[in-house]
Amino acid sequence: MVTNFSSEQVAAELLKYERDAFKQIEPKPPRVMVKWWGRSYTGYIEEIAPDYSREIVLLTKTSHPLPNDLANAIRKLDTGRIDLEADNSLDLNNRCVVMRFTGNRLTSMTPEQTRYVKENLPEYDL
Repeated sequence: MVTNFSSEQVAAELLKYERDAFKQIEPKPPRVMVKWWGRSYTGYIEEIAPDYSREIVLLTKTSHPLPNDLANAIRKLDTGRIDLEADNSLDLNNRCVVMRFTGNRLTSMTPEQTRYVKENLPEYDL
């Protein structure tokens, strides 16, 4: 038997799963919707070097883009989610990516930020 679910129903289940997954995490990382190459991905960002630069973040996102109707349903149900635009020059093919967060943009880190991450945060693969 095939059951058809609406985008809103799927979005509600995804948001429930996300809430459950973050129950033990404090502080809660900002939830984001990232637009990259015209496609939407959902995820969250975490500051990984706040003592050096609050702009350096780890983006963890869905591995595949969301269908537009699902992305819109998530935005409608989760009004606290931050909409971000990622530079097309970035490579966001991985689920987790270290980058620069400024305003509502995700961009490449400056050379100084890149050097700092390589020297001080070797667990993050650039």
